[in-house]
Amino acid sequence: MQEYYYRKSNREKWNGFVSEVSECGWLHSWDAIRYGCKFNQIIDNSSFIMLDNKDIPLSVCILAAYVNDKNEAFLSFGGLACAIPAFSKLIKSRRRKVEKIVFSIILDYCKKYNIQSITLSQPAVNIEESINKHVFANNKFLLQKYNFIPHVINTSIITLSQDNQELYSNVSQSHSKLIKRAKKNGLEVEVVNKQAYDNEKKIVETLYEFQDVHLQAAGRKTRPQSTWDAMKDALVAGMASLFVAHTEFNQPISYLFCGEFCKSAFGWSQANVPEYEKKISPRHLLEWKAIEYYKQNGFSFYEIGEIFYSRQLFSSPTEKEKSISVFKERYGGDLFPKITWKGFIKDEIKQKLLRAEFVKFEQELKCFQM
Repeated sequence: MQEYYYRKSNREKWNGFVSEVSECGWLHSWDAIRYGCKFNQIIDNSSFIMLDNKDIPLSVCILAAYVNDKNEAFLSFGGLACAIPAFSKLIKSRRRKVEKIVFSIILDYCKKYNIQSITLSQPAVNIEESINKHVFANNKFLLQKYNFIPHVINTSIITLSQDNQELYSNVSQSHSKLIKRAKKNGLEVEVVNKQAYDNEKKIVETLYEFQDVHLQAAGRKTRPQSTWDAMKDALVAGMASLFVAHTEFNQPISYLFCGEFCKSAFGWSQANVPEYEKKISPRHLLEWKAIEYYKQNGFSFYEIGEIFYSRQLFSSPTEKEKSISVFKERYGGDLFPKITWKGFIKDEIKQKLLRAEFVKFEQELKCFQM
């Protein structure tokens, strides 16, 4: 076996290998890693694919080291969790052997960079599930074997194999009314991507228009310019689509950027021109048009995003996050588990973090209510 490193690869070759590993999702893709590397204070990226002696991929392992302002090291892309190791379909004995090697490499990497705690993200939908248009449960909790602690939340996913009537019937009445109102007010949605435009200049200009609106809506710069450049490159390369809502006077007022990988898509970033946000509610139509687009183009799933309800262990959602969750849930998607795994190099660090987390959880705990 040999390690094929991301830093020596390119988009086509890396994604070609990744697409052969059934447990991979978007977070294992070339563009996801490149985006993560653009955050500040990333000191190393040693992501690799384990190949056999015939260059057949056995596993994909995402490794990045990030150091915060307190000089504490994390296995992370600047606060964004690395994807869990993904494995190909192998006979059980061989899989166990490959697993042992990969997790040994992760441990050595943590020791090298003095990383004491690890957070890994598991894709809600992987390549095999996109191909089969069905989500499975096998190997979803593998990391318990390696003493990782799971944190499970819901994410809303639209299964696009449903017919149009069924899809629309699952949308809430309030969303349906606002979608109809937006259409009545002359709102149109344009899809900007490699398929729609041969003109790269148009794609790039629209992406940076979206960035300007995002800056206006947020009121501040939320992340490095290089991350927007990485999104631009993904869009130009055909790994993403940008949906733009225009008024009847061709004024762009709302943007939705979606990532795409192996027939699954997800909402990546969104922003509205502030003055139109409440007056027209453009995002309602924007999300629905994205759903229609991905269904028409043969995608299996569209992940609208994470759904937060109340305080959980390792998660304390803000009121804004809970409000956005209500918006997402009303598109009628099914709720699928999205797992984040926490691992620790030393027991004393694990115990300290868990004690602190349980204290916070107890203080904010709310009892079950109907």
